[in-house]
Amino acid sequence: MELDNNMLTTLVERWRRETHTFHLLKGEAMITLKDITLITDLPINGEAIIGSLKKPLAGWGAFILAHLGIEVPTEEQVERYARVYLIGLVGRVLFPNKSNRYMHCMWLPLLLGDRDDMGRKSWGSACLATLYAELCKCTDPNTKQPGGAMFIVQLWA
Repeated sequence: MELDNNMLTTLVERWRRETHTFHLLKGEAMITLKDITLITDLPINGEAIIGSLKKPLAGWGAFILAHLGIEVPTEEQVERYARVYLIGLVGRVLFPNKSNRYMHCMWLPLLLGDRDDMGRKSWGSACLATLYAELCKCTDPNTKQPGGAMFIVQLWA
């Protein structure tokens, strides 16, 4: 899906960081958790997703190598490919940075940890919180490119 930059720019200009709402002609409007569920089908119930910007003791490189190594038995290899796919989905669709090509390493412990634990998380809440934070950053005139799941804003509008 290609983003409509003109529409997104217009909406960002109407975003108020104090209230996390868009100020439109008919009044204030906001993207809600229900909207996130309807648009993305992400769960909004469950444990909060809390990430840390702190590096693991051995560093991100060792953490990734330990969890995404290549020489593993077939069953484990399939699981690791699935995790790489999830990393791509999370990094490029739900929580992309401004380049839309990278994600922050803070998501890796959640994506590479216990599979059952991933399913208990409220991914929709994290997505909405990140989207609000990115919209707030966009109100800065020096910001050239938004991060976050801007496709949600476009579909919501």
